[in-house]
Amino acid sequence: MKRAMWLVPALVAGLLFIPAGAALASCAEPLPLQQSIDEAPAVFVGTVTALDFQERVATVEVDEVWKGDVAAVVTVNGGSPLSHLRAAGEEGQDLWTSVDRTYVSGDRYLFVPWSVEEGAFMDSQCSNTQVYGPDVEAFRPADARIVEPPSGGGNAGMWIGLGAAVVLAVGGVLLVAIRRQRAPAGA
Repeated sequence: MKRAMWLVPALVAGLLFIPAGAALASCAEPLPLQQSIDEAPAVFVGTVTALDFQERVATVEVDEVWKGDVAAVVTVNGGSPLSHLRAAGEEGQDLWTSVDRTYVSGDRYLFVPWSVEEGAFMDSQCSNTQVYGPDVEAFRPADARIVEPPSGGGNAGMWIGLGAAVVLAVGGVLLVAIRRQRAPAGA
């Protein structure tokens, strides 16, 4: 009985001093991918183009929308809410939980976020978000919507170059015509 006397204070002290995030952060058994897709508010495929907050907040250019209202460029947050991350950063701290997800710039993912908070899709290690590959392709719905690149088309540079060439050509022709008009008849 004497040995058990120290157990109660130790348990109480442990509960008081364990950070709430660490105590509450764990994943249940993962759902099958199709069930996750069915239950998620939005599902989309996109490429990570920028990272913030130690690779936990990703800017994503969306290629396809499988479900939900998704813009051409979105923020996906694999950590604590953005306001909490910013506040901690202002104090020189960082927030981490055991289920924070990190992303890799340039990788293409199937995103299966669980909610939207502060304008960002919320994600974690507990979701079925994953690098896009052949095994994921089997779950692509027939009505998946292709999203145009944010620039309005992938050929914007070509059109700008073509426009510049036309302007230069017309300008050159006009310059030659003006010089011919001004040249003396005997020259």
